[in-house]
Amino acid sequence: MYRRRMASLAAGLMLAPAMRANAQARDTAWPSRPIRIIVGFAAGGVADIMARLMAPKLSEALGQPVVVENRPGAGSIVAAAATAQAAPDGHTIMLSAETLAISPFVAPNLPYRPLTDFAFITQCGYFDHVIVVGPNSPFQTIEDMVAADRARPGFLTVGGVGTPRVDKLRVQGPMSIEPVSFRTTPDLLAAVFNGTVDAGIDVIGPTLPLIQSGTVRPLVTTGRHRSSILPHLRSATEAGLGYVHTSFNGIIGPRQLPPVIVDRLNREFHAILRDPAVIERFVSLGVTAQFGTPAEFAEMMRAEVEVWKSVMPQQSPV
Repeated sequence: MYRRRMASLAAGLMLAPAMRANAQARDTAWPSRPIRIIVGFAAGGVADIMARLMAPKLSEALGQPVVVENRPGAGSIVAAAATAQAAPDGHTIMLSAETLAISPFVAPNLPYRPLTDFAFITQCGYFDHVIVVGPNSPFQTIEDMVAADRARPGFLTVGGVGTPRVDKLRVQGPMSIEPVSFRTTPDLLAAVFNGTVDAGIDVIGPTLPLIQSGTVRPLVTTGRHRSSILPHLRSATEAGLGYVHTSFNGIIGPRQLPPVIVDRLNREFHAILRDPAVIERFVSLGVTAQFGTPAEFAEMMRAEVEVWKSVMPQQSPV
């Protein structure tokens, strides 16, 4: 019996290196060709800049080219559909945003289910927005704007790239504003400057040059705390608004992405997001680097769906 146990142990010891070699071979077999990062927004925006900053570092880590593919349209629904339908082999991933959680409330009959048709890999960063008015606006503070809204309910117009973030201000503010949708940030900020809308809400990063030049005037940022790149400006919480909005980006892939690839991508993106040069560039965009486990990212997205369910209850989440 002793000899049989020793023989079994020896066989196990001989088999273990082969099993490890097979596991490593499966890991190193990927990637076998270029990887694409799909971005659901046009070139030049925060998401696009983030993806193009991380792509060469991911390429260096994985030994394959990494290309960024912009697929703007329908609040990133076009990009998300392409990602959900891609082969789950780790060669197609997406830089996603909270628009994935918003999509079921703005577009019935989605070609995907936001919480179940994707593999959640990691968060990348979060960033606040800013409420701005034109240089000739009578509103010097957010209190002025709130007072005007209460004096003439439904009279004020507030623009956004799409309307969900403005809808959130209307519900959480609470304010009786009229949301106005714009396709791009330049379109929105031009309308704010010209007085076509009374105010606008957009990401701080691309808005900052216009704030610095005096083209638009900021009233308040939308986070719980002050922004590091607009430290003189009060946050929504400081101003007493019930409205808080912080956007985030993260990496997702098709639902059946193998766990070994999810884990490898998670590790590589975490290394990238710890890079001081990446952190510094993110800060210049108004973005704070953020990362976590796939389970933490999935839970964040589930919580975000619940937030938008309360803001836009006319649709049911998919």
